Amino acid sequence: MKKFLLFLSITVFFGFTIDVKAQLKKFSNDEEKPKELYPVHVSDRLNNHPGLQELARSKANAAAQKRTKAIVVDEVGDAKNFFVSTMDTDEFEEKSFRLIRKGGLTQIWFEIAEMDNGHLDEKIADSLFKYLEEESNQFSFNPNRGIIDLSNDVLGGPPNYDGDDLVDFLITDIQDGWDPDENGGYTAGFFYSVDQFTDEEVQDATPQGQPLLRSNERDILYIDSYPGIFRSENTEPTLPLSTLSHEYQHLIHWAYNGGLDNNEYTFVNEAQSNFASLLVGYFPHTSYPDYLDDTNIPIFRWNRDDVFADYGRAASFTSYLWDQLGFENAGHLTQDPLSGASGINSAVSNAGSSLEFGDILVNWGIANLINDITVDRTYGYEHTFLDEFTATVNFQSPNISDDTVKVQQGGIAYIGFQQAENLNINISYSGSNGRARLITKSEGSTEIHVLESGVDFSIPSGEVYDEAIIMLVNTTPSPNETATTNTLDFVLNTSGNQMYDLSTASTYSEISKFYWEIPTQNISGFSNKFIAETDALLHSLELYLYSNQSGDIGVKGNGQLKIAAFTNDNGIPGAELASDTIDFEELGTGWQNFNVTDWDINLEQGQVIHIVYEASVATVNTDINSIPLMLDDGTGEQEVSFLLTTTNEFAQMFEDEDTGGQHGVFNTITLAQAVDIEDEFISVPINFELSQNYPNPFNPSTSISFSLPKASEVQLTIYNTLGQQVATLLNERMTTGSHTVSWDAQHMASGVYLYKIQAGNFIQTRKMILLK
Repeated sequence: MKKFLLFLSITVFFGFTIDVKAQLKKFSNDEEKPKELYPVHVSDRLNNHPGLQELARSKANAAAQKRTKAIVVDEVGDAKNFFVSTMDTDEFEEKSFRLIRKGGLTQIWFEIAEMDNGHLDEKIADSLFKYLEEESNQFSFNPNRGIIDLSNDVLGGPPNYDGDDLVDFLITDIQDGWDPDENGGYTAGFFYSVDQFTDEEVQDATPQGQPLLRSNERDILYIDSYPGIFRSENTEPTLPLSTLSHEYQHLIHWAYNGGLDNNEYTFVNEAQSNFASLLVGYFPHTSYPDYLDDTNIPIFRWNRDDVFADYGRAASFTSYLWDQLGFENAGHLTQDPLSGASGINSAVSNAGSSLEFGDILVNWGIANLINDITVDRTYGYEHTFLDEFTATVNFQSPNISDDTVKVQQGGIAYIGFQQAENLNINISYSGSNGRARLITKSEGSTEIHVLESGVDFSIPSGEVYDEAIIMLVNTTPSPNETATTNTLDFVLNTSGNQMYDLSTASTYSEISKFYWEIPTQNISGFSNKFIAETDALLHSLELYLYSNQSGDIGVKGNGQLKIAAFTNDNGIPGAELASDTIDFEELGTGWQNFNVTDWDINLEQGQVIHIVYEASVATVNTDINSIPLMLDDGTGEQEVSFLLTTTNEFAQMFEDEDTGGQHGVFNTITLAQAVDIEDEFISVPINFELSQNYPNPFNPSTSISFSLPKASEVQLTIYNTLGQQVATLLNERMTTGSHTVSWDAQHMASGVYLYKIQAGNFIQTRKMILLK
């Protein structure tokens, strides 16, 4: 039986006064900045320098080569000149440094000019030294060990090329073309294998006509001081630590793989570096969603023109792998001399698992789809940073006839159906490298079904799945880098009935501005008013629970969240229709979905319903027991939002001083409209969708397609990578259905462009490449 927390009486009282300013807490929001500031990894490009690659191949077991010169012993306070690569010109600049800290594993050098201008100081030195040598943050595999010690223990030791058993960190203003007025990407740090050879060798190996290579003949990592540490009169010493741990894996990897004939795939090397950040307590890479938006790409492809999705794919893969097999086993892959899938199989075997690359790929694909370890630990991420991510699925009609889906080597494709009844599936493919699965979700239960080639699969008669998603996997590993790949053809034949069309409504703008923790002494929750656009069943509710990477914001302590539906009484909640309660311990972060079809609330077109969220705790203290909600910037339709006070009264929602509007809480409702079986075969999009442009890359024109499940005001705009709008393709009302527009970019420069659609509350952005 469900537990209920009933409102026995509710009084309308808009004169209720609350000190709301103390309850709203602003968080950093990239949309409020002129341009986003983000680190860019460059070690991959630097270490693929043709001169260095040829030099490494010419030296047998290059990583084991040591200098014949005497070991240099440095003391704190020493000044020394080092060569530092200038990113925007590929030339080497000689800079002066001073040794600021020396420990048992590291030496920290500050660029003297950056000390003189105030960008670097003793406080920064203390912080860097602490995290390098003594401890790592609370999300680390072992917070009681420093980054270098922990990395050495799990991943392996550095080359120790100079023989002093120390790694040198040069903290310097890396010259990468970054402009403080423009923000954007900057080089946060790098490892350059040029330092693993003598200066004479790298000068001789420099290709004719290219900038002269120079070596410092040490185990060195370069870390950016501005804006990597110093930003706008503020210093943030911990900012480079994620990049530092990423780059340190590259240095370790060189110790085991540098100069080998079968040089490791960039994907695996970068994947391990992304995992290295996770190992010591930092989010592996912000581009996870870039990969999860399009998973049907060759697993080992590495496109240096636009690598965001590649980094996301790499970070996802090894983060999942070692989340499953144990962080302590991650070094097997860094140290293994084999490359690609062979190296992965060897590392997994050394970790004591009988799984092979193809099995891992399938399990990873399911984990990226459902990400729920309560279904099976294999099918989700356990780490706090990774437990929110899920792959994007395009939902369509359940009736497919002889449709061929081409899946790339190591790629994964998803085809989804919603509210499916009497579903029959037949998938045909040739060879042993194809795998097909059906993932079904119904009333909170998730099941995984194996689909054999050419064998009919039918769901039990009369059973309706909220979601039924076919996953197709090509377990053939792709070759390295950008080499040509082949596809595996899957032929689909499916039939069934779609019982409902799902539509989502919200009462917030897309621009987040504050987070707000409930309950407080005065406020226990909030309500939203929704108007049904058509006759429909109330299907599900969603509420966004805010969290941050440092972990100090998120669901705290013990309590219960009540979700309820109310009738309308002169614009505010009237009588309760149904409710559920959820314990805090069952709540995650990000979007929380609550299926409420068992409430059996059928709405008529135009009917008003109120959704109320109320938190109750034994001790009212937001530092101990609370859930954090996310609020917008006050530009949405916030006249339909109210605060629920602890005296069961309703008050005006918080107002935003900048916009003069009321804030909206990030929450939605989903309505299920019955589908007429006779009209079922009419192709009407189920979801909003922005497709990848075609062709891509293109020259000079390309086509962009999108789907609208209902008539909407549509804006379709093009941006360059600086965030500047360069074209508007659409700004008008469009009808339900699929649409295609073209963009002629003959007057634009080659490069990466972003195209963005906004249709009502739906916003999506994709990348495309103009290549002239």
